[in-house]
Order: sequence, then structure tokens, then C-alpha cells
Amino acid sequence: MDIKRVFKTLIENIESDYTLECLERGLYETKLFTPSFHSRGFEIRKELIEGISRTDLDDTTGIKSTKISKLNLSKIYRNIQVMTNRVLYLSLISIGVSLALIIVGLFIIIFAKSQAKLGIIISFSTIFPWLISITAFRYYRNENLKLQGIERDIRTIAKFGLFLEMTRYISDERQKSKAAENFENEIDRKRSSVKKILILSANPENTDRLRLDKEIREIEEGLNLSVYREKFQIQSKWAVRFKDLRRALLKHKPHFVHFAGHGEEGSLMVESDEGVAVPISPKALSGLFEICSDHVECVILNACYSALQADAINMHIKYVIGMPGKINDQAAIEFAVGFYDALGAGNTVEKAFKYGCNAVEQVFPNLPEHLMPVLKKGGKP
Repeated sequence: MDIKRVFKTLIENIESDYTLECLERGLYETKLFTPSFHSRGFEIRKELIEGISRTDLDDTTGIKSTKISKLNLSKIYRNIQVMTNRVLYLSLISIGVSLALIIVGLFIIIFAKSQAKLGIIISFSTIFPWLISITAFRYYRNENLKLQGIERDIRTIAKFGLFLEMTRYISDERQKSKAAENFENEIDRKRSSVKKILILSANPENTDRLRLDKEIREIEEGLNLSVYREKFQIQSKWAVRFKDLRRALLKHKPHFVHFAGHGEEGSLMVESDEGVAVPISPKALSGLFEICSDHVECVILNACYSALQADAINMHIKYVIGMPGKINDQAAIEFAVGFYDALGAGNTVEKAFKYGCNAVEQVFPNLPEHLMPVLKKGGKP
């Protein structure tokens, strides 16, 4: 049995950077591997895969390094969990303080008219605890997504440890190799069954304010409450520049790409380094997705006038959703919520699209047909 090959399969299927760091530490503490501690993310993955091939890895050292990695990762998980709970409590306290200040301010305005100015000041001061609660909630949401990835990695590492323990007692090398092959296939099946959703948002300073935070929050909440929530993994990126889009596609290799933001006739708008709007040409966008057509299944352009970009991308991607005209901010949110609720319930892209359109029609029954989202089906032959 080639234990190095199995270990490499494990490393390739790890989701969290924390897990990669813990595996690196486990191999270091068993004196199998001396890492470059400045490495991060995909650099660690590459370094681990290359380092494994140079080590004297066997069942015993593999089991020991796995136990160390799992222990360290469990500690990180607990620490993040404790911190997120504290942040959630802070958010709830801030909301309580805000409500209390509003009540006190209204009481003064109504019953102590001579102090009405003070009451108004107290009421308006609620903006600070509200800002704290919003920031705390965003932090809580992002850290919860990290916890979900770490939890899946802990289960995967635990199964790997059990696999190594089991194969120690198998003397027949052919049976060992068969067990290793079954384990690798199981990990690969789980990876292929999980659909990665990359959500990109851009709201440049010189454009109208959109409720992109609400759109992303609604998508995440809907999928987290869905029946098949284990089959989806969400990554989000804010204030996207074109190079951020490219890097995110390289890093996450998503199956679904959702863009939320502004569009003008002929181009999508992303941010420049200075935070102002810059266009992406349909040709550049189409070329980028042509390179990523081996893993991207569906692209959702939830932005005004994005049908032209959808046509360009659809030359290479099977499903692309775009907006033919100017779409209301709330309508865009309703479509996204309806689409991902249906997707999380196990529906196909085409059926999920119909649910998204139906959600828009419920809130905006008089919205003209030519302003409704459009689904384009094509891709490489």
C-alpha cells in the first residue's frame, strides 16, 4: 500500500487553511517534515504534498501525526466556537442597548418636553450600538462558515486515522491496497458531491448603494437551513476587483459563481484599487470563464444589464443567468433567495431559476416581462 499517495489524497481534499496548518504541525512534531512557517493557504497544500514524497512516512508515524493534527484542530475549533458565541452575545447586548436607548429617548420626548432635545440625542445615539451589532453579526456569520469547514475536516482526518489503524492489522498487501483505494474513492466522492458557491460582490464608492450584505446573508441563511445543506459550501468575497475575481476562481475552483453588484450596458462594474467603478468587458469575462469551464457549472450575474455578459460567458459555461435591463435591488435579492432556496432543496438549476423568478413575481407582480431574469443554456459542445 502506498501510504504517501493516500496522505496526499487527504491533503488535496482538505477545505480549511487551519487544517492544513495543523497537518503541517503534526508532520513537524513527528520529525517527518520541516515546513516553511511563512507559507499560507494553497502554498501550505503544495508544500505538504511535495514534502510528503521526501519523508519516511509509515503507518506508525502516519497515525501519530494524524492524532496530533486532529488534537490541534479540535482546539482551534473550540477557540473559534467560544469567540463566535461571545461575539453573538455582544451583538444581542448591543441590540438590547439600542432598544433601551430608543425607549428612553421617546419617553423623554413624550413626558419631559422641556428635555426633548436630550431625548432626540439619546434616540440618535442608538446608531453606535447598532453598528456594533451589525459588525458583530457579520463576524459571527463568517466564523460560522469557517467552523463548518473545520468540522468536516475533523471528520475526514478522524476517518483517515481509523483507516491507518485498521490497515496495520492487514497482512495481505493486496487487501491493504484495496482498502487504500476504497478510502481514496470515498474522499473523492465526497469532494465531488459538495458544490462550491463563490459569491462575489462589488459596490464601488461612486455607485448607488445596494443591499449586497442582505443578499449574501439571505443566501447563506437559506442554504444553511436547507435539506441538503451539507452538499453546499459557500465562499464570499467583498469589494471585488478583476484580479480578485481571477484569484478567487483559482483558489476555490467553484461550481457556482454568483456576482452581486452593478452593471451597465456592455459591462459589469467591479472596483479599482481606489474603490471606484471600473468595467469588465464581456470579452475578458468570457475568456476568464473559458479557462474555468472544467469546474464552473453555473454563473449568476445578479446585476443590471448583465444579459450581454451572460451571452458571452454562455459560450463556455452550461448555465448562465443574467438581467436584461435595470433590476430593482429588492427584486435581485428576492430572485437570489428563491433560486438558492430551491437549489438547497435538491432542485436542478433550471427549476431553481423558475423558483427565483416566481419569488420576484410574488413581490413585484407588475414587473414587465423584459425586466425578468433570463436563463441561458449552452456551454462548450
